[in-house]
Amino acid sequence: MTENLHNRKSVPGNPPHFLVFLFALWFLWKWRCKKVFDTNFSPSQSPQLIVKQFAKEWWNGNNSDLSRDVAPLPIVWIPPDEG
Repeated sequence: MTENLHNRKSVPGNPPHFLVFLFALWFLWKWRCKKVFDTNFSPSQSPQLIVKQFAKEWWNGNNSDLSRDVAPLPIVWIPPDEG
């Protein structure tokens, strides 16, 4: 487990291995708990696709250049005229 969490290898355009591994563990735990408390729950037939897509979306959303191009927006309150 430690090796997987420290593995920083990745394929260009995809999240690093450790992130996919981390989300795989999270989804396994989430689906296990759902199955325990919801007897009608049926896990996906292709869980690897769900995990990879989630990791990729998370990685892209948190490493986007859009978040670096933010300009400060001054917030000003102008009191109304008296009367």
